[in-house]
Amino acid sequence: MLGKPFTAMVVLNFVGSWKFFGMMMVYWLAGLQSLPTDVYETAKVDGASSWAVLQYITLPLLAPYAVVILLLTIVNSMNVFDLVKILTGGGPLHATKTADLYIFRYAFFSRR
Repeated sequence: MLGKPFTAMVVLNFVGSWKFFGMMMVYWLAGLQSLPTDVYETAKVDGASSWAVLQYITLPLLAPYAVVILLLTIVNSMNVFDLVKILTGGGPLHATKTADLYIFRYAFFSRR
């Protein structure tokens, strides 16, 4: 699977997603647990449907958490040196070569 450029990228994306999946779920769970319960009780008394509660209460209250989780995901996605080095080493036909892997090779294996 890691011998073809396309499948090597697919495998790296899957492994990278799996690596950070648990941590991101903990962040979402912390965000959900921090939402105020009195708002939900008020919506229930007013007769709001489950879809309306999700759409008008839960999602807007989770928006700040979503921004933080998005920023953390972006920062973590730039930290893939270990995955690329271990799984493909820059990969078939340089398909999975990243900037940090290039810097590593230049720093430790060039003869300059």
